[in-house]
Amino acid sequence: MIAFNKGQLPEDDLPFSMKQLKSVIQSLISDDPYKEGSVHGGLSPVRLSQIISHLIYTRGHTEIDATIKKESDGYHLSLQINSRK
Repeated sequence: MIAFNKGQLPEDDLPFSMKQLKSVIQSLISDDPYKEGSVHGGLSPVRLSQIISHLIYTRGHTEIDATIKKESDGYHLSLQINSRK
């Protein structure tokens, strides 16, 4: 175990507390990638189906309003989540 002298801990130089740092990290980790207004591109039809299944069955949404478009390459799809309930 490493022991530091009082006032020389690595976190002593931080302009915020460890509690604040942990809170920021947690909010970044738990940020919902499929929130309203998010856009996801380069998707295959299978991946699109997986995302919708995840939102309905895992996240518990009963209704999803989304826009699906074919991308300019003529193969991939993009998904925009407009709203969720």
